[in-house]
Amino acid sequence: MQLAAQIDNRIGELTAEVGVASNDARLMLMAGLVIADELECANDRIVELETEVATLRGEAPPAASRLEPGARPPRLTKIDEEKFAGILESAARRMEDIAARLA
Repeated sequence: MQLAAQIDNRIGELTAEVGVASNDARLMLMAGLVIADELECANDRIVELETEVATLRGEAPPAASRLEPGARPPRLTKIDEEKFAGILESAARRMEDIAARLA
C-alpha cells in the first residue's frame, strides 16, 4: 500500500508540474520512470559508499564499483535505444490495457 501511495504521489506531482497528461497510462509510465531514475541515483550512491568503505578498509572495491563514482556506463547504441523505446511502448500499451479493464 505504501508503494501504491508513493506512485500516486508521484502522479500528483507530475500532474501539478506539467498539467493533465493525455491519459492515465502515460502518467503512470512517467511516474515509473521518475521512480526508476531515483532508484538508479540511489544505487549509484550505494556503489560510491561501498567503494569508500572498501578504500577505508584497505580492500579492493566491489566489482560493481569498477566505474568511477558517479560515472555512467557506456552510452547505448542506436540498436539499444530502439530496443529500449520498443520496451517502453510495449509497457505503455500494457498499462493502457490494464487501465481500460479497470475503468
